[in-house]
Amino acid sequence: MSWNGYKTKEGANKNYSLIKSLRKEGKVNKNFLSTLDNLTIEEVVAIKLELSAWAAGGKLYSFPLLDSIEHMVREAYYRFALSCTKSKKEAARSIGLTPREFRYRMKKYNIQSELSEEEEKKV
Repeated sequence: MSWNGYKTKEGANKNYSLIKSLRKEGKVNKNFLSTLDNLTIEEVVAIKLELSAWAAGGKLYSFPLLDSIEHMVREAYYRFALSCTKSKKEAARSIGLTPREFRYRMKKYNIQSELSEEEEKKV
């Protein structure tokens, strides 16, 4: 395959963008994204946890947060890889996984269904 053919080849997630999806849902805007850009990932996570605690009456009792953190971060990482690439194969390569392992993890974190829903909305 020549490089010219590769450049025009587009995968299933070519139009997928979490930011675009959240903008359409009215959850984020330019000002929010600008403010968010000035925060570290640690600050964003701490703010989200604090907001969750407030919503739960100030305490997050019986929530297995430490056990869940690893899964939350991994899921976010896979979503990021999908939003920055044209195909799932390219997304897998960008984070150092085989396409098979990437498909398995997308299924595990239920990311495939969201990607399919996004494509259906565009049709």
